[in-house]
Amino acid sequence: MSVGRSRAALAALLALQALSASAASARPVRPIDQARHDRALAETRDRLAQAVARKDYVAIAQLVPSDARVGTGNGMPALVAWLRRDPALWDELERTLALGGRMVAPGQFEAPYTQFVRERGVPPEELGVVIGRQIPVYDAPTERGQVLARYSHETAVVKRWWVADAHADAGKGDRAAEPWVEIQLPSKRLGYMQKRWVRWVGAMRIGFAKRGGQWQVVRIETGN
Repeated sequence: MSVGRSRAALAALLALQALSASAASARPVRPIDQARHDRALAETRDRLAQAVARKDYVAIAQLVPSDARVGTGNGMPALVAWLRRDPALWDELERTLALGGRMVAPGQFEAPYTQFVRERGVPPEELGVVIGRQIPVYDAPTERGQVLARYSHETAVVKRWWVADAHADAGKGDRAAEPWVEIQLPSKRLGYMQKRWVRWVGAMRIGFAKRGGQWQVVRIETGN
């Protein structure tokens, strides 16, 4: 084998080893949805998700009592004001309800499962959870970049939570393109992943409680 080919083979081997190391170093986070163990809870959560998808205030009001804690307010008035102030929160509600959750006590359920993840040595504000399989990390915020690693339901250290697509029209302030996050790989190298695949552990949380035999929403908290 020629010297040139030997060097190329060695470089390919090192790249493969780096890719494997990056994937292996992130801690696995298994998706959990314990609502499925309680039929009434699952049905209530699904009804709420469907109402949110339709933006149906009337249907949502049937599941949110007047004393439910919503941000800094209570009940539907607080929720309506909150959604009108920031309509993008409709999508965040939908994503939160789709991400399973845990029974934290008898008659108490918390969504999503990602809120319970902790990582030693990683500040909570930098801790994310990759919520898909084989999600690529690129060397630049564009799908045209080189793939540095792939994550599958693992923790990720996020250094920046919003990075514009490298090919967005900066002159027009185009935010319609897919936003990215900047991730620090175990090697300390920085890479970029599409934001929709990474969930901050401190993002929106929804609490359900069983009252009088019925499941209801008792808390909706924004990320903090």
